[in-house]
Amino acid sequence: MPVNLSIKNGPDQVAGEIRKRAAKHHRSLQGELISILEETITQEKMLTPMGF
Repeated sequence: MPVNLSIKNGPDQVAGEIRKRAAKHHRSLQGELISILEETITQEKMLTPMGF
């Protein structure tokens, strides 16, 4: 079931960089944020030793 997330008071510089990244990947700002979260979680799972 989808959940709504909200980021408040994000630094202008960070928001600007995410907007640039979204445009580069032809995504909405929301789509880019979801992609960043998914990439981060996937990378962390790959770096975690088995069984921990």
